[in-house]
Amino acid sequence: MDGIKIAAVVILYHPGKSLSDNVNLMAEQVDKLFLVNNSETELMKGIYDDSFSEKIECINLYKNLGVAAALNLAADNAIKQGFIYLLTLDQDSSVKPDLIKNFIHYIKTNSFIRIGILAPNYIYKDYLEKGKKNFDHPVQLTMTSGSLLNLDAYKKVGPFLEKLFIDYVDFEYCLRLRKKGFTIIKVHNANIYHNLGSIQERNFLFRKISITDHSPLRLFYRTRNRFYVYKSYVKDFPVFVLKDLIVFLNELIKILVYEKNKIEKYKWILKGFIYFLKNKMGKYELE
Repeated sequence: MDGIKIAAVVILYHPGKSLSDNVNLMAEQVDKLFLVNNSETELMKGIYDDSFSEKIECINLYKNLGVAAALNLAADNAIKQGFIYLLTLDQDSSVKPDLIKNFIHYIKTNSFIRIGILAPNYIYKDYLEKGKKNFDHPVQLTMTSGSLLNLDAYKKVGPFLEKLFIDYVDFEYCLRLRKKGFTIIKVHNANIYHNLGSIQERNFLFRKISITDHSPLRLFYRTRNRFYVYKSYVKDFPVFVLKDLIVFLNELIKILVYEKNKIEKYKWILKGFIYFLKNKMGKYELE
C-alpha cells in the first residue's frame, strides 16, 4: 500500500450482519484486517465478503476481555506480521473509501513529525462537531475508533492498559504518548462516520446541551478510570485534569436534571470512585 504496510482492527461485541458493508470497505483499503470478537460466541457467517478471506483474520476470544486487551492483541499480531501502522476501529464507526489514502498522504508529506497517532475527522449523525478545523493540526486527545496508531510508537510506549478494561483507555494512551514525546495529529480530510450511541440533546435556556445517558455500569468504569488517569497524569497534564474534572461535574448535574434512574447511577458512580481508592481495577465482577 504505497510502500507503507497498514493493518486494521475492528473490535466487535455481539455484532450483526449490518456490519458487513463496513468490514468489506475497510478490507479494500488495508493490507490486513483483524476482527477481534469480544463476544462469547463465534462470528456469524456473512460478516464479510469471501473475496477478502485472505486479508481477514478472525480472532474469537469467547469472552469479553475489554477494549484494551483486544487492541493489544491486534497490535502485537500486526507487529509480528511486519506492519508499520494499525488502524483501530469499533463496530459503531463507518469508514469512507479514501480514509487510508488520506492518512498515507499525510505520513508521506510530514516525515519530520514524530507521529504517535493520526486522528480522523469524526462526522456524527444528528450532531454537529464544534470547533471543526479545515486543516491538519495537533490535538491533545482522540478516541480509539478511526485512529491510525504508529506501531513503532506502540513498541516504545508500551501496550494499552488492560486493567482499565473500557473507558479512558484511549485518553490514557494519548497522554502516555505525549509524555514520551510523540504527537497526535488530526488529519482534517480523513473522515469517518461515528455513532455517538445514546447521546441525546436537551434544551437549556436558549441553547441545546448533550446528554449521554450512560448505563450505571458504564458510569462505574468512567468514574473509576478517569480518577486513575487524573492520579497518573496530573503532574504532567494539569490542564487536562482540570478540564476533565469540570466535564465530570457537568455530567453529575446533567444526570440530576435530565436523566432517569438518578439514584442508581449515583450509586455506581460512587462505587467507581471507591474502587479507584481501593485500586480495584479490571473487569467489574458481581459482588
